[in-house]
Amino acid sequence: MSEKFKAYVGNKSKYFEDCIEAARFLDFASVTQSPHFTQLEALDSSHVPTIFTIFRMGEFELMSQMGLQLKQILHAEQEYDYFEVLKPDLKIRYQTELQSVHKKEGKNGSLYFMIFSTAVERTLDKTVLAQVRSTMVYRENPS
Repeated sequence: MSEKFKAYVGNKSKYFEDCIEAARFLDFASVTQSPHFTQLEALDSSHVPTIFTIFRMGEFELMSQMGLQLKQILHAEQEYDYFEVLKPDLKIRYQTELQSVHKKEGKNGSLYFMIFSTAVERTLDKTVLAQVRSTMVYRENPS
């Protein structure tokens, strides 16, 4: 099974387009208890840095292509590199790539650590706003 997953390394999702309206930005800030969630003028990714977590559709597309079932996946880690500020109502697009797959043997079966990397860019000029990396763990034989 490991070789099958490694064959997907380098695969990219399609581009997804989005626009985080101010109300959606406020909702996310509120849920994550950002101290700025009541200040509309303070809403941007410098005050709500985990807002880039929203852009996950590429990960789900790639996992589906790999035949992975979500019930066997654990989200292990999230990492961000910021280059530009994301503001409400800014049109963006993003694409995800499967960067790597590493297999480890656990007590109850194989574990596959997969790193997905998503580039989030401004639609207007293709400027990359952030690079987001997610580590997912797939358990081959769930109990």
